[in-house]
Amino acid sequence: MKDQALNRWVGVATLDWTAPGLTALYPNDLPQAWQLTWYANVAMAVVLPPSRWLLVEPSMVAEWCAQVQDNFWFYLYCDEPAQCEKAMWVAEQFPQKFAGIVLAEGVTCDVDHSAVAILRVGQEVCWYDAPNLRYGREKIVNWLAQLQGNHGLVLVAPDVSQEVISVQTLLTLLGE
Repeated sequence: MKDQALNRWVGVATLDWTAPGLTALYPNDLPQAWQLTWYANVAMAVVLPPSRWLLVEPSMVAEWCAQVQDNFWFYLYCDEPAQCEKAMWVAEQFPQKFAGIVLAEGVTCDVDHSAVAILRVGQEVCWYDAPNLRYGREKIVNWLAQLQGNHGLVLVAPDVSQEVISVQTLLTLLGE
């Protein structure tokens, strides 16, 4: 996604597509193996927590990429600096579906990341944790006004992940 830096892109994602709050998003009879495909039709991206990507095999990454449409993006979440180097290696496993590394608030990445987008919670990433869009809309609007650069992400917190569709709709209405 680094080569698309000239275009402003703001997406919506959750931490993993299996977040507990997302269960209401999936039909009861949907096989677990199809959840990523279903999720990718609702959200534009997913942020993989370290528990999901640290030990992932390249064959599993290829399977994930095959389950989503072309304009769906994967991010890797780092909640400690030591994970950045491994994240750079794992990023190479995503064929044209990798968008960047998301750093938890206060985490820095000391490896050469010139070829990979680095997004920081609190800056390029808006951590959305409102239980209802009525309470969180102002936070998103203010963040968009402050967004520096061309790449941003609204990361919907796991405990309110049912809000992903509402947040996606708001960004569409705002022209993002």
